[in-house]
Amino acid sequence: MKGLHVLHALAVSLCMARGAWGIGDAFFRWDAAVDCQANCKALGQVAVDVGVPSKTLCAAVENGKLAYGTWMKSSSEIFNQPVCRTHSFSTGSYERVNGYDCICKAAATVLSWKADLACAAGPSAAAQAPAVCRIKKPGGGDYQVGWFEAKPGGGTCYMGDVRKMRGGQSSTVAFSCFGPQLATVGMTLKPNWPIHALQLLCTPPPKPAGVKRFYGKPDCGFTCGRRNLATIASSDATPGKVVCINKLGPASYGTTLNGNCSYFSDTSSHSRGEQYMCACRGKADELSWKQSDLCAKVPLGAATKPSICLIKKPGANDFRIGAWKSTTNSCLVASLPWGAQGQQVFNVSGLGGALQTKLLCRSPADTRQCVSTTASRAGLAKIAKDLAASPTQGSMIYDSRPGYRWQGINESDYSCPPGSPRRADASSFVSWTYWTALGAGPDYLNGLNWKDGYLASMKANGKPVAQSAWVTLPFNKHVLVTPASTQAARLGDLVFFGYGSSKHVGLYVGGNQMVSFAGNLTGKDYGLPRLESVYARGDIDQIRQVLRAPCMARTAGSLVGPPGTYTDFLALA
Repeated sequence: MKGLHVLHALAVSLCMARGAWGIGDAFFRWDAAVDCQANCKALGQVAVDVGVPSKTLCAAVENGKLAYGTWMKSSSEIFNQPVCRTHSFSTGSYERVNGYDCICKAAATVLSWKADLACAAGPSAAAQAPAVCRIKKPGGGDYQVGWFEAKPGGGTCYMGDVRKMRGGQSSTVAFSCFGPQLATVGMTLKPNWPIHALQLLCTPPPKPAGVKRFYGKPDCGFTCGRRNLATIASSDATPGKVVCINKLGPASYGTTLNGNCSYFSDTSSHSRGEQYMCACRGKADELSWKQSDLCAKVPLGAATKPSICLIKKPGANDFRIGAWKSTTNSCLVASLPWGAQGQQVFNVSGLGGALQTKLLCRSPADTRQCVSTTASRAGLAKIAKDLAASPTQGSMIYDSRPGYRWQGINESDYSCPPGSPRRADASSFVSWTYWTALGAGPDYLNGLNWKDGYLASMKANGKPVAQSAWVTLPFNKHVLVTPASTQAARLGDLVFFGYGSSKHVGLYVGGNQMVSFAGNLTGKDYGLPRLESVYARGDIDQIRQVLRAPCMARTAGSLVGPPGTYTDFLALA
């Protein structure tokens, strides 16, 4: 056994030196989100009720004008992030993840929604200036908020795009014009639309002073927690100070302080209340702070690249987070007076020392594993065939949009068999079947650390074991002459379709059959992973086996053994 461990160590060192596969971040990055309802509560106030528990009032400055809008807990347009959706004359609908104001009021302040133009006529009736308006979804159940501009005989309510506000049909309206009878007039942009009741936010005289705008503080705990993820804290004793990431320019890591991200970038310190991201980890993932340069130099040890560093205030339980600069072996943090004589420090050399500098290290294994699967060719085929026969398969939605198509793998709600991804397309479905069986190891299928994958990345790995013969006719028309044979195909091989630039992919499961997802669908629709003949489409192009990288061979579930092929690994029972 000792010889096997030595061989394993040698294989690891060779992989690290040659960069045989890419090691991605050990955490997720999400735009720092604002919880307006929690912001108001923290100030001893309450959010303004707009008619829906998950929505409230927000405001942003658009082209020098104050634009009121809808704060919503979940926006499908920006990866289900909470946003402030407003209207801008230059860009139309605009969704801000942060960098806007939350509207809060004293609990005793009485506000009401009325179909009355007088609520916009003067400061004694209008709750805000400009006046705040809302429209109601036909049939009820939803509202959208904006700002109102009075005009002779009526006015205009400007708001962000209103989607699916007419009986579930997908439609878009940037703003709506209304006549004097606010509650009964229909939208002028779409004459055939049903009536949207318009109301204005009113206050009885005398006008109370209990409605105020407060800057919406982003919260990484809220950002990560709503995805069932956890923040990366500087220590268990100071959970409020967590890892944040500058979104502008090169990656600069910093510390969240009172809703701001404080970091050092270029030649100076910065503190931003917007345009930054939160580092979120899986709750079971093991990340730790260590005084070891292996956490910066070794892919299997570093949590990210560049590495994240941490310093501690001498004699106090206070920490700051920064970015590790490998060329100088120093930690760059936002400037603070933690020097021996109280002087400002921002570039801390070496690990340990008076400031106990540490690096963020990752666990050696990916904890997102599916224990219900068998890492073998037969296991891959079983995953696909079981799903094709599952009565729950109708819950899958065909979706090729970035951030949605990969939900079954790297979202916090990743799914394992007998479950299925909520959304996927053809290539991400095949990637999901591989990941469920092989996700604890490197990504040999797409070479993207299980973070992404497409038809092109699949065809960039491995080798074809069968290739169709095509003939090209005038006008660039391609005709299939001899289809690729399945004689050399093995369970789990990839079946590509379409001449030249592949248009579809399926997973070979034996007997001239494959399982694929939504090969007959376009756009967003419900689809079924289905079992079908590889020749049913009539445009089979290639059958491909993905080869293993020349290191870290896996034998009988153990990370030891000589270099081998991916095919050998998949042949294991």
